[in-house]
Amino acid sequence: MTLERDFMNAIKAVIEEDGFSKTTLAAITEKAGIVPNVFYNRFKSLDDLFDEYIKKFDYWLVDVAGNIQPEAIKDHPVTFENILVALTESLYTNKSMQQILLWELAEENKITSRSAKLREANTSGIVESFDDFYKTVDPDIDIRVVSALFIAGIYYLILHKQRSTFCGVDFNKKEGRDLLIRNIRRLSKLIFHKKSASNEIFRIAKNMKNKGFDAETILEITGLSQEQIQKL
Repeated sequence: MTLERDFMNAIKAVIEEDGFSKTTLAAITEKAGIVPNVFYNRFKSLDDLFDEYIKKFDYWLVDVAGNIQPEAIKDHPVTFENILVALTESLYTNKSMQQILLWELAEENKITSRSAKLREANTSGIVESFDDFYKTVDPDIDIRVVSALFIAGIYYLILHKQRSTFCGVDFNKKEGRDLLIRNIRRLSKLIFHKKSASNEIFRIAKNMKNKGFDAETILEITGLSQEQIQKL
């Protein structure tokens, strides 16, 4: 276990510094303080070590979401916002995950393909839950696409942050990071605002009906249909 821990600590240090494509066996064995023969007694190849290391992050996105089960989501708008913020905060500090995402973009191989597809499969249930819920908010907007835009944007801004500012914002600084999180929260609320506004209209209409207002007056004030008013 000590030897394996040394391997994993060494690969973590080298990968976070150089990335997967530039990581060599010589760099890892030197960092771990062992000779290549010892390495081959444990792993078949460098790719074998890569594969085992990346498997530690197979459930990263699920862990970020708090291991929540789709059927356990009580408040979809709040959960949606919290997952995106947690994703942002985690990726900002997780250099290994940053390098995994960069490797997936740069190279197509069995390891990167498995990693990307498994991450997608592990979160499909949560995505479907939000999709079912959002159809009651606005059927003209596909929340799956909105989620993809959010997540892809978060990925890119964090992976790109050391290269340059983006749209005039330096996401490599605390101010930029705080600005990103603040606007993720605001946009998340805005996306679900239509549902909240609709609920408020129905609440007002129901109160008016309970107080004896006629259907024509309720219709004129709230804009609801006769059928909707009858169901109150």
